[in-house]
Amino acid sequence: EPLAPPLKEIEGPSYLPHLTLALGLTPEEAGRLVPALPPPPRRSFRVREAALVRAEGEGVLVEVARFPLGASPGSP
Repeated sequence: EPLAPPLKEIEGPSYLPHLTLALGLTPEEAGRLVPALPPPPRRSFRVREAALVRAEGEGVLVEVARFPLGASPGSP
């Protein structure tokens, strides 16, 4: 399943709650980035899977692997 375009990730009915880890940022870079992030549109959500992606050029993310979290096969 392809990743949503950047604006689709944070607005509208297609929004899927997610966590993003920015690996490789220095503490100073992270400190400058955090105030620029929009607040999440939901107060809480349940994480059901994790996707590992890597950057392949300017604004291009490629999914490397997807991992189910906590749910047994066949459960919601």
